[in-house]
Amino acid sequence: TNPDIDGKWRASEYLSSGSPAEIKQTVYLNLKEKDYSFLLDDKIAEAGIVFYYPLVTPNVMVLICKSEGANKNTVTRGIYKIMQDDSLQICLAKPEAPVPTEFASDSTNGYSLISLVKV
Repeated sequence: TNPDIDGKWRASEYLSSGSPAEIKQTVYLNLKEKDYSFLLDDKIAEAGIVFYYPLVTPNVMVLICKSEGANKNTVTRGIYKIMQDDSLQICLAKPEAPVPTEFASDSTNGYSLISLVKV
């Protein structure tokens, strides 16, 4: 649980493998205690359990998908930082890949880099 990060966040920028993600809907991330959900507009696209490691630098998050579909029961590792302007930046590796080492997204690392604002 990380009360500093709990809430509903809207993606303001979404890069996948270094390129803008081609998503036509608004992307939201809901975080509440140990649960997370990604929404496209207001429809849940993925949901599961989240664990935070805020004492590690950079801060680490681990998402375990519990939704039906290709990612069910996969583990996605990422890093996050809460910015001074109350925004959030997360960098996620592909499912089952190691924790990202930097806040960067390019064709080599395959990371998703998402900037979010609290709504």
